[in-house]
Amino acid sequence: MYDNEYLESISLARGSEVNVYNDDIIYEDTIYKKIKYDEKEYLVNVNNLVKDSEEVVKENTLYVRTSSVSLT
Repeated sequence: MYDNEYLESISLARGSEVNVYNDDIIYEDTIYKKIKYDEKEYLVNVNNLVKDSEEVVKENTLYVRTSSVSLT
């Protein structure tokens, strides 16, 4: 997430819910949306926004990172 001068400002955890303004902002061939999060405004690349929470994970294949224990 970027501030109004396109400097990296904060990063949010994947799946964080934000409020999005309608207007597109184009800067250096990249399209951004202005969002509101925690009462502040930021810019985010439109490719990093989704409407449906199930689209948050972009990967088609996922792998378990921790060991699992069989409960049988």
